[in-house]
Amino acid sequence: MVSSGPEFKLGCKLCQRAGALHKFGRVMVDKNLSSSRFANHEKSKGHVASCGGVENHGPPLVAFERVLRSLWLGNSIGDGQHQTGKRKKVRCMSWALAEAKRQVHREQLNEASTMSLHQDASKGVIVLRFTACGSLWQQKIEI
Repeated sequence: MVSSGPEFKLGCKLCQRAGALHKFGRVMVDKNLSSSRFANHEKSKGHVASCGGVENHGPPLVAFERVLRSLWLGNSIGDGQHQTGKRKKVRCMSWALAEAKRQVHREQLNEASTMSLHQDASKGVIVLRFTACGSLWQQKIEI
């Protein structure tokens, strides 16, 4: 955030909204405008307290839903059907969605009591599929 006065000063919008009294919260930073100073501020106790410990720098949930729905329909990442952003942003969002799904699979595999692996090697590509069941023989996941 930039102050509107005659002098050029910077600060932190999140800290200002929270009413923090340090220089970043009052938009009074005018010397040593290096990126490391701002990185240190981001890690500081005052900044974390101003943010409530949680910051969201990512796209909104609606954008993730749009990308997920588009991928389920079979659209590729770069075809522009997502209406969310450019290719790099959509690629990062689809990676984050895939990583979330992998985390769910990891948790389910940790709880599984039985697992079956299926291997298919054809045309120089190895595909591994697995099925996992819990202690009550309920099928947990299948990929």
